[in-house]
Amino acid sequence: MKKWGRKISLIISIFVLAYTFSTNVVYANTTMVSANDIVNVDDEKLDETENKKVYIGENYKIEYVITNKWESGYVANINIYNTGDQNIENWGIFCKSSCIFSDIWNAKIEKQEQNYQIIRNVEWNQDIAVGKSVSFGYTSELPFCQFPDEMFLIGVLEQCVEDSYEISYKISSMWDNGFNGNIIITNTSEKTIEDWILSFDFENKINNIWNATIQKYEDFHYEISNAKYNQNIKKGESIEIGFTVNDGNCKNVPYNFVLSKMNLSVSGKIDSDGDGLWDEIEKELGTNIYNQDTDGDGINDPYEYLILGTNPLKKDTDDNGIDDGEEDLDVDGLTNKEEFNYGTDPWLADTDQDGLSDYDEIHIYMTNPLVADTDKDGLNDLDDILLGFNPLDPDSNNNSVLDGDEKINQQKSVSINEIEKAAVYRISVDMEISGNIDKEVQIDNMYNRDILSSDVVGLVSVPVSIETNKSFDSAQITFYYNENYLNGINEDNLAVMWYDESNNWYQILDQDSVIDTENNTVSYKTTHFSTYMLVDKEQWYEAWKEDISYRSDKNGEATNYDVAFVVDCSGSMAGNSITYARQALNGFIETLNINDNACLVSFNNYANTVAKFGTSISYIKSKIKWLTASGGTNVDAGIRAGINEFQKISSDNSKIMILICDGDVNYYWPTISLAKKNGIKIYTVNVGYASASGYLKKIAEETGGEYYYCINSSQIEDMFGKIKNETIDYIDTTDTDGDGLYDIYEKTGFVMANGRKILSDPYKQYTDDDKLTDYEEVGIVYNINHSESVLRYIGKGEKKYVPYIMPYSDPRKKDTDGDGLDDDIDPYPWSRECDETNGVSAHRKLDDKGDYYICSKCGKIIKKPATQDKEIMNQEDYMTIQTCAVMFAYYTELVEEVYDSSNYMGLNQKLLVNKISEIRNKYKGKYEYADENGNCISPYFPVSSEAFCFVDVKKMNKINYLSYKGTTATVASLWGGLIDPTAGFLVGAIGTVGLSDYGEAEKVILRPIDLANIVFSTFGYINSTKEIKLAMSCFAEVTSGITVINDTINSEVSLDDYEISICLHRYGSGGLARQSHGTFVTSPEGLVKWHQYIEYGNQNKEDVLK
Repeated sequence: MKKWGRKISLIISIFVLAYTFSTNVVYANTTMVSANDIVNVDDEKLDETENKKVYIGENYKIEYVITNKWESGYVANINIYNTGDQNIENWGIFCKSSCIFSDIWNAKIEKQEQNYQIIRNVEWNQDIAVGKSVSFGYTSELPFCQFPDEMFLIGVLEQCVEDSYEISYKISSMWDNGFNGNIIITNTSEKTIEDWILSFDFENKINNIWNATIQKYEDFHYEISNAKYNQNIKKGESIEIGFTVNDGNCKNVPYNFVLSKMNLSVSGKIDSDGDGLWDEIEKELGTNIYNQDTDGDGINDPYEYLILGTNPLKKDTDDNGIDDGEEDLDVDGLTNKEEFNYGTDPWLADTDQDGLSDYDEIHIYMTNPLVADTDKDGLNDLDDILLGFNPLDPDSNNNSVLDGDEKINQQKSVSINEIEKAAVYRISVDMEISGNIDKEVQIDNMYNRDILSSDVVGLVSVPVSIETNKSFDSAQITFYYNENYLNGINEDNLAVMWYDESNNWYQILDQDSVIDTENNTVSYKTTHFSTYMLVDKEQWYEAWKEDISYRSDKNGEATNYDVAFVVDCSGSMAGNSITYARQALNGFIETLNINDNACLVSFNNYANTVAKFGTSISYIKSKIKWLTASGGTNVDAGIRAGINEFQKISSDNSKIMILICDGDVNYYWPTISLAKKNGIKIYTVNVGYASASGYLKKIAEETGGEYYYCINSSQIEDMFGKIKNETIDYIDTTDTDGDGLYDIYEKTGFVMANGRKILSDPYKQYTDDDKLTDYEEVGIVYNINHSESVLRYIGKGEKKYVPYIMPYSDPRKKDTDGDGLDDDIDPYPWSRECDETNGVSAHRKLDDKGDYYICSKCGKIIKKPATQDKEIMNQEDYMTIQTCAVMFAYYTELVEEVYDSSNYMGLNQKLLVNKISEIRNKYKGKYEYADENGNCISPYFPVSSEAFCFVDVKKMNKINYLSYKGTTATVASLWGGLIDPTAGFLVGAIGTVGLSDYGEAEKVILRPIDLANIVFSTFGYINSTKEIKLAMSCFAEVTSGITVINDTINSEVSLDDYEISICLHRYGSGGLARQSHGTFVTSPEGLVKWHQYIEYGNQNKEDVLK
């Protein structure tokens, strides 16, 4: 088996060169059509009757008619119709048939093999005009059995070998600034030059031409074609082309002549036995070109060589007594011969990856082993079976709903093994959902990945992210716990919690959680998915009972308040005044914190204590709504009643009284003195009664309060807001460290959405010494001056408004999520899930973006392994892996060329992929795309944009390089070619490409095989390591004075020299992992000589080496 692996370089070269040097040439402005430019006939485009078969191409139609037949022979007539809009020049036909021609007319046989013929024109009928046709016929002395399998036009325009023709030039007449010139073409070869085209450079404008037609003219480059009557130049003959230049310089002569001709060819793609291997390859392998199965083991030759890696010349490659066709490589119960016949992959037990083995699909379930979803119902075959459906019927229950769309009650369960959160060992989701729930629902353990959720106060289980793209009505989430690991937590206090992503808040579901202490489960029925967890509700409530207040007095000291609301309920307050007063009172009371205290006093003729200090906020609010207006205005009674309430309690809180009044103000000085004595500040609000202003101002000034005047009652609430800003909402704005956070914030701390409190240092801008200020870490999401507040249950039915923040990162930690990235460079500082190396592919879908993946959840970019190889590996490993990648790519091209299927992956490909994985796993923990153990996850195709980058332009001489500036780090990719620094072009085997087409690139890709192609473009393909060495020798010789060194630059070389680093891989015995590496340093003059070789290098190998 190894012996056959060694021929890889031979097969690679055959295919690559066949592609490179048989490329069809199309001239857009010419009337000539190369027959190879016409699409081959498709079996679906056949018009067949008993005696006629029509082969339809894109620009032509071939009609094959049996005009006469008898027992021992028949007569056939073939008509070729030009259905396109351009002339067909020099037609030829490839006919795949086993018939033997005994006589032919109006055509001649170019080549006849056992099962195909090449037929060509007889010159006088070699062109087919638009809408016209030509006919020819033949007689066969064998009985007619069937029409030819294939018939299609062939032909390719190719350059003539230089020693096959001569070109001369003369001036026949001259005048002032004009002249007549003649170009003479002489055929010095043994064969006719057919349908010639001549290209040349001429720095004059041709005004008239005869005996030829100008097809293309650009920048003094001409392409001229024959004049039909002189389209063929026979052996020894010459033709003369004349032209006139009216205004030019006769000293400028034509140069760079290239003569091309039409050649009938099928580019080597002849397959006599129809097994998928071209005859040329079969001859190299030694297989029979007329027998698909040379060794008779039941498997055709290409399948053995390309897919199995077995010897197509030997029935039992490994001499184990079992024919290759009877072996079972993937141990799926099918022999290699059966795999070949069924079209399944002999290396994969489950070709279509639907979960059923190929054997089971064929012999048990009767499903298609090549199609994952046989009945096309949206479910693969295994899922159909698991869900109770018929994998052969898309609507198993005949209810007009595809099985894949049927909602089935299913459960997905995941085990949790987290030492730090051992109480919950399993989580399940029960729901009606279409598809297989194990594939459609994602349950991911987010512990220590989602850092905020992993630190929720009272957390009992790990947080789990639950996601699906399917629609559903409801789902039950169940947490299974072990009471022995609850660490004293009361089972009755367990509750499910979910993260409300849209509001950045954690919602506890204690009212809806179902606790089953007998079976040790807590479940919750939801209509949406998010991140869920199990918590101890008592710990959660307790965390939110702590009052977080940033208020202070005017001296900067933190304080709480006892507030007495004294409200005028006299008759003049009736209507809007009492309504607005009630609204203002409710708004003020709701913002009191848990340590504040309030009482409510109403007055008219008399004062009435509606609610004493110590009653709940909810009770006071219930009393406010019953305040009504009637009677007179006894302000003094109201003030004194409020003072009495203060005197009944003992408190260190600041004492304020808010007096609302709209009428006559009567008060006695002893009452105001008593207020001052008890440290009560009175804030007065005058509702539209200007004459009372003096008295109310006096009360406020004497007690240290403030006076507010409302033009009308609608302004009462605004005045209450001003009082709040001066009292319960007053914040000291001192910012000692200048980080943007007031000292009071940093000293008091912040409560996050998960219930945790964090503090920062008021004397350091960077508490954790990272590059983010405390304000940037804390205040970047929510402005701290307006912290989010939400009405929360704090246990036993009680609610309160609590402020919280969702900081960008933790100001106490340089690396909040502990992923190795400091917060200032981490785009997701609270989530390790999208930053960590290990397991990154396990929980989020990664979208393929070419050279990298991108996380569908957070948008993080994850490099593909092939883009990291060079930066991670040592030079030896990197070059080895690149060799494997190149060989893998070529083998893939071979397989797809023969079988046109991505299902096939031969032995050689598998060996290469395994080698790549082996090398990458030496660098465990360094790849971004890795498994949970840090091992690189190698994709199926390991070749990246860097895989073929063997020529690295390190610097260039700007003068010599012209348009090439090389200022950016883009990559210019070519099939093949070298750089000509004198012209600023990329010169290669398939033509000349303007460098401007590739932008300002610093890297040019050149594969080893391409260098060899250029050197041996006229010598055939490379067939050994020796040939590659010869390519290197040619390169060295023609570049004059070249210095070969190893990864260093010769000090004698000028800094203006053009430096190229080339890696030439040798495909030696063993097929991979062996290479030679050298750096070639040459002068611009040396590359000029290389260019000259490319231009005039059509000579034999020995002359090149000389």
